[in-house]
Amino acid sequence: MNGYDFWDDQDFMEKIVSDMFAELDGNKWSKCADRTPRSTSCVECLRLQYFDNNDVSYDCVEKRKLYVIRFLPVHAAENRAGLRRVSENVIANILRYAPIRILSLGGGPGSDIHATLEFLKQEIEDFSLHRIFITRMDIEPLWDDVARNVILNVAGDILFRLDTMHANVMAGLDTLREEDEEFDIALCSYLISELDESDLKDLGKKLRRVMWNGGVIVINDRAEIDVERKIRIVFEAANVDCSEAGNQGWAGFPYADEIFQQVRPKVNMSSTVFWGVKRDN
Repeated sequence: MNGYDFWDDQDFMEKIVSDMFAELDGNKWSKCADRTPRSTSCVECLRLQYFDNNDVSYDCVEKRKLYVIRFLPVHAAENRAGLRRVSENVIANILRYAPIRILSLGGGPGSDIHATLEFLKQEIEDFSLHRIFITRMDIEPLWDDVARNVILNVAGDILFRLDTMHANVMAGLDTLREEDEEFDIALCSYLISELDESDLKDLGKKLRRVMWNGGVIVINDRAEIDVERKIRIVFEAANVDCSEAGNQGWAGFPYADEIFQQVRPKVNMSSTVFWGVKRDN
C-alpha cells in the first residue's frame, strides 16, 4: 500500500502534532534522572529506549509528546493499510452485526483505533444503523486524554462507546473472558515487539477466547525477522491462519519543516502487518 489519506482528519492531525511540538521542553533532559543510557536529548531518549533491552516507559510527559509527534500519523497509516488488506467478505460479515466490537491492546495514544474508525467510515453506508463498542486496554493511564481526543475527533457521526482498561494485556484478557466479551476486530500495534517470549503462546490462546467467530486479528509491528517470528507464534497459538505483508511508502502526512528538523518523525511506513480470521469450524 502506498500512501495514506487523512481526508477530513488532516487538520486535526496537523493541530495535535503542532500543539505537542509547541509544548516540548527540551531542557528537561539535562535534569532527568531516568533518561535512556547514551541519549543526548529528549528525542534520543525516546528513540533509544527501544533498543539494547532498555526499559520502555511512557511515564515521562516529554516522551509522550514526542511519541505522538513522531509516530501517531505513520502508525495510523500502517494500521489502516493493514485493514485494507482484510478480505471484503470478512469486513462485510462484521458489518452485518451490531454493535461492532473493537479491542485495542497496548495502543497508547490511539493510532490503531484512529485507523480502524477511518477505515470503517469508508465501509459503512448508513452510520445510524451501526454502533461501535471500543475497548482500549493499556497499562499506562497517562495516555488516556490523548487517546480520547484522537478517538472523539475521528469518530465523527459514528455512534460509539469507549471503555478503557488499565491493565497488563495478559491479565486484562483474562478479565474480558470472565465478562464474556467477544470482539469482531482485535488490534495489536507495536505490542508484540515489547512482550517477553514466554507470553506469546498464552497471548494467542487468550486472544482466541475473546474473538467472535469470523472476527479478525490485526497485528502491526516492526519489520524485523525476530518480531515477525514472535507474531507467527501468537497466531499459531490462537489457531488462526494468518497472512502478512510489508507496509512501505510515504504515510501521507506532511510535517512542517521546523518540526521535521527538530524531531525527525517517521514519515514512511516501514512495518509488517499480519491479519487472520478466527474460524470455529
